[in-house]
Amino acid sequence: MARAGVTFHDVAKAAEAIKTQGQEPTVDRVREHMGTGSKSTIAPLLKRWRSDNGEVADIGGLPNDLVEVVKSLHERVQQMADHRIEETRQEFEASNKELRKELADSKNTIAQLTARQQDLESQIERQNKEKSALDKSLEDVRIS
Repeated sequence: MARAGVTFHDVAKAAEAIKTQGQEPTVDRVREHMGTGSKSTIAPLLKRWRSDNGEVADIGGLPNDLVEVVKSLHERVQQMADHRIEETRQEFEASNKELRKELADSKNTIAQLTARQQDLESQIERQNKEKSALDKSLEDVRIS
């Protein structure tokens, strides 16, 4: 079942809470406050919240075109990283599932072999008793 994504309302609520604590709402702080969400999802929503609230990021006199290119690159890199993280997570889960199955199979094999070993030990014990009884019978026959 797919989980609901982070919404603008979630980000705005978290940003307001962080702002009331006297801190600057950043992507990391908003994410930490919400306890969920990817940076690539939160960043544009936080930017929208800032523009809605009249806050403009200090770009230190850099040309807007340059700032937009850097932001675009950052978003693309972030999306690529999020995608790679998701792929790695899926690979891990598949590998983990396979290893758990192998472990369960191994435990099952161990249980079967242990039962077989106990069975063989009982047979050996029974045969040793029979041998002892036969040895005693043979000794009795020799004596008589």
